[in-house]
Amino acid sequence: MVRQVEMPVAFFLSVLYCSAVETNMEYEFIREIFNPCAGNAHPQVSVSEVDTDHVDSYVQQFLSGKDSRCNKSIQDSGVIIYEIEEDGQKQKLTFTPYD
Repeated sequence: MVRQVEMPVAFFLSVLYCSAVETNMEYEFIREIFNPCAGNAHPQVSVSEVDTDHVDSYVQQFLSGKDSRCNKSIQDSGVIIYEIEEDGQKQKLTFTPYD
C-alpha cells in the first residue's frame, strides 16, 4: 500500500516545520531530473547518501516555490518519493532508508 499526498508547494512549505518529529536517519537519495528540451529519453540521475532528521526540510532546497507542484508518497517499505513539477521540468526524489 502506498500513501500518497498531493499538495501545492505553498502548503507544503507552510506545514514543513509542523510535521511530526522524525528521528535522524540515513537514506540512499536518488534524484532524477527529466528535461523535455534535451531530446534525451533518459533522465539525469544522481545518487548520494543523506543523513537527515527531516526529509521534508531536505526536499525544500529543490523547490523554487514558483508554479510548483509536489506529490509525496510513502511506500510500505518506508521509501519516500517526491514528484516535483515546476516550470515544465519534472524531478523525482527517492529516499530509501538504510536498515
